[in-house]
Amino acid sequence: MNAQLVVGWDGSASARRALEWALTQKAPSLLLVEVVDGLDRFSGNDLSADPRADGAVFVETAAADAERAHPGAVVHARVLTGHPVEQLARLSGPGTLLVVGDRRRTLLPLRGGWSVGARLAGKATGPVAIITEDTAGDGTGVLVGIDDSDDARAALKFAASWAARMQQTLHVLHAWRTPYLWNDRVPPGILFQEIATQHAELLADAVAEARRLHPGLVIEGHEVDGVAARSLIEAASGRALLVVGDGGVSGLERMLIGSVGHDILVNLAVPTVIVGRHSPAPAPKPTPTRAPVIPSPVLLQAPTRTVVAWGGDLPSRSAVEWALTRETSGSLDVVMIADESASIPDSIAAAEQVALDDRELSRMLGQVTSLAPDVTLHGRVVRGFVLHTLASLTRQDTLLVVGTEDREGPRLRFGLSVGAHLPALARGPIAIIPRTVDRMSTGIAVGVDGSAASNAAIVVAAAEAAQRGQTLHLVHAWTEPLLYESTFLLDGEFIRSLEADHRAILDAAERTARTSGFDVRIETHLVGGDPARALADLSPRPATIVVGTRGLSGWRRLVLGSVSRDLILNLDVPLIVVGHPDAQPLDDAALDQHEVVSA
Repeated sequence: MNAQLVVGWDGSASARRALEWALTQKAPSLLLVEVVDGLDRFSGNDLSADPRADGAVFVETAAADAERAHPGAVVHARVLTGHPVEQLARLSGPGTLLVVGDRRRTLLPLRGGWSVGARLAGKATGPVAIITEDTAGDGTGVLVGIDDSDDARAALKFAASWAARMQQTLHVLHAWRTPYLWNDRVPPGILFQEIATQHAELLADAVAEARRLHPGLVIEGHEVDGVAARSLIEAASGRALLVVGDGGVSGLERMLIGSVGHDILVNLAVPTVIVGRHSPAPAPKPTPTRAPVIPSPVLLQAPTRTVVAWGGDLPSRSAVEWALTRETSGSLDVVMIADESASIPDSIAAAEQVALDDRELSRMLGQVTSLAPDVTLHGRVVRGFVLHTLASLTRQDTLLVVGTEDREGPRLRFGLSVGAHLPALARGPIAIIPRTVDRMSTGIAVGVDGSAASNAAIVVAAAEAAQRGQTLHLVHAWTEPLLYESTFLLDGEFIRSLEADHRAILDAAERTARTSGFDVRIETHLVGGDPARALADLSPRPATIVVGTRGLSGWRRLVLGSVSRDLILNLDVPLIVVGHPDAQPLDDAALDQHEVVSA
């Protein structure tokens, strides 16, 4: 490859296997690095002033042996002092692939803790290749796992570039789990069809992008209904390389990568590259190592105004009443959409329908005014297409409130459909209100995972808790990595270390809440299990649940992540979905195709 290869060296069998693998990757040169801690382990003498005193000859010998065994190869050697993960991470960058070995232990407990490669994957600013010492060298094809995240897009670009350079077939795999309803309810078939279509389009877009990047590359797409990590591990058998996004969390002192990465790293069977969202594909020419670019912090804000979507039915009435119960003063906007798809624009029938909608809206506002006498209600009818018109009403400072139930007839369709689609299009938070709301519940629960979307949700949840004078519950759910070979065990120290990593996420979330500018009582919950169930089953039952979602960007987005989707499908408490603060919404020209026809 044209990217620079840096191989971590410690003299072990896995390090030798990593070096052998790197030598077959057609790089013009590679750097073999040994990191010593500067302390003689036997005498206790400090050797940091002369790091070459410990192991330098050994790594140089390994480099020379590699050049002799591979004529034409150029292998440079270097010895550094410090912690292996920290020092190797400093060598990472967009144009550098770090290559490290991973010991495949033969005695129990197997893979009892994170290897250097696993921790390096969470700290590096470029891709990291992890090679097991028993990796077969006869695999063919490059397998990449994709979803709708930015790090998956980076993984796709890396894998496509690598496959093109090595003249290998690129296998693009997208695994997704069929949604299910709790309490043994059965969702409508049209919902399954819609979700399946979204996933099929996501895979098709990924394959198309890889072909656009490398027109001559042979590409095969694979769609699997199943758990992502297990699907990738099973499909990786016989492949030359597996590439996955890190699914990582930035801004934490401790290393932590996504759950898919967890499971893959403890079940490594083929050479695997972990690619973060800031790890571009290898460039045509070597790129000098550089420090990571730290993005400017995004100003997180809570909504200061509320808009309710009125559909003329009971779920919409519940949405209006819920919005009024959280207001003590000020004003509330209620908007009814005159759906252009239901009639001919500018026709007599359309004008008559608008007049009817206006009278119905005015009558409803008169009925609910007594719920909040100090709140001024403003109603208006807006002509446009329902979904895009509602999306155009969203802003970071605006909470848009919608009902949830599916409606009958061609006009009123923004029930589950809007709840499922608006979060991906919206430029601000969306509150989705069930038809029946338990007025006795108390507390605001927010799911946290350390992401930017999660932090935005924390600020919105803190504002909601402060406005209502209720407790803010920060909930972080996690699961232990799954081992797919019964002979492997995870030891207690590893589990405790992993739990501490997740506790760090919760602690960081608490700091975000306390510095949000809202004075609220905070309780934290570290829960094992599924995030959606952890939020829904929280005791005491919360009055409102808040979650973050990624929203739209330059990569096709599914309308919802799995947590938001499961909560909406099983919704029985008000749910606020908060988009990623950096997400790029549809442009204003596309959204603002509506006109106010009454006010």
